Amino acid sequence: SMTWRAEAALHFATNGNNLAMTIASGGQVSQPVETLTTGNTVDIDFSLSNLQTFTLDGSESQTELTGSNYAEGRTVRLMIDMANDSHTGGITVPSNWANVGTDPSFLTNANVVLCELRSWTAAEGGVTARWSEQYY
Repeated sequence: SMTWRAEAALHFATNGNNLAMTIASGGQVSQPVETLTTGNTVDIDFSLSNLQTFTLDGSESQTELTGSNYAEGRTVRLMIDMANDSHTGGITVPSNWANVGTDPSFLTNANVVLCELRSWTAAEGGVTARWSEQYY
């Protein structure tokens, strides 16, 4: 559904009142950021917001990403805060994702890691992942 408010922004919602996206009067598009549960395994759900984040708190012995709800054309921009990370195993991803840029298994001492994920098909093997990192 769509609503029009006095601030001249267009709001898109799902399931009634769950805000999915806003287009402001200046053209800026914004949407909620999905904060994922941190643990040794973190699921990237392609049916959630395409802005997702999680923070490693140092208690993890590994960081393994999984994916779910793949569909053609879905994207996720993922930010991982590794500032307090202490393990040296890097990030493990599904073996049939096509990784571009930095090899995620070498990401051990980064501050912030960004990954742009695109699902080209409805299968795990149709995902490309472009990795970059910021070091102190």
